[in-house]
Amino acid sequence: MKNFLLMSHCIFPTSNIIETADFYEQWMGFKAVMYLNAKEPHICVYRDTTEIILTKTNGQNVIPNRELYVLWV
Repeated sequence: MKNFLLMSHCIFPTSNIIETADFYEQWMGFKAVMYLNAKEPHICVYRDTTEIILTKTNGQNVIPNRELYVLWV
């Protein structure tokens, strides 16, 4: 089978890294590796040549870049 996700390494903050990792595994075919005892707990999810790092927000609001930065055309 051909790889469809190619070499992306993103960091996604989320309020619940375990539920988010479960979603990626159940619905999108990723494999999760948990690093919950690390100094900064996180979960990496892998598929094809893609890695996504899920980090805890610790209650902070996550503001998308499209709202932080306005592109003037």
